[in-house]
Amino acid sequence: DVGLEASTLKSSNDYVGNKLSPTFHSRNQWPTELPRLKIIMEKYIDSLRALSELLVEAFAISLGVKKATFPINTPCINLRMNHYPARTTGQNGLNEKRTDEMGCGAHTDYGLFTILSQDSVGGLQVLNSSGDWVNATPIENSFVINIGDMMHRWTNGRYASTLHRVVDLRKGKKDRISIPFFFNPNCDALVECITNKEEDALFEAETAENILTERYEMAFKKKEKS
Repeated sequence: DVGLEASTLKSSNDYVGNKLSPTFHSRNQWPTELPRLKIIMEKYIDSLRALSELLVEAFAISLGVKKATFPINTPCINLRMNHYPARTTGQNGLNEKRTDEMGCGAHTDYGLFTILSQDSVGGLQVLNSSGDWVNATPIENSFVINIGDMMHRWTNGRYASTLHRVVDLRKGKKDRISIPFFFNPNCDALVECITNKEEDALFEAETAENILTERYEMAFKKKEKS
């Protein structure tokens, strides 16, 4: 996983002295045997950060609020590179007759939204409003945008979290690569439900850092028990 380092944010023109997170703005660990990886990934992060700012503006316009409602000058981001390796027949109980081997179980993402780059292998599925799992078929030179739980919370349910999963449609015969970019606001941003005069807030106000920390702690505890 790769994020924005505190040193990088402090040297930016966007930094105005707001709080940085020791967790989400910590130092990245780069493999010494791949010296160009750092250069490539940092450029990719910069590009997706710019795209994220445009998406935040679009969300704000759709909600009838100012872009500043979502403070993102020192965002908490996480870029992850996932590799789903091919499997040989019989490995891990692989059944050649099945086409629904699970690569990643159904879940929603924790933050504002996720920008996902996927290869041509496919396997990502999302749950639609009818309760059916549908393939998010890869389209060349495109991204998949998943709404996260924090956006659902911030918009008082107007935007629903994207429930998704990964299914092995190739029966384990092909590797799959996906690169999700999890975008979140400043760690001290107050996530307070955007409501109109006729509705009540469905969630209590809380900082983005506390929301994310709580979700990660819950996930780790669940993994420890399994």
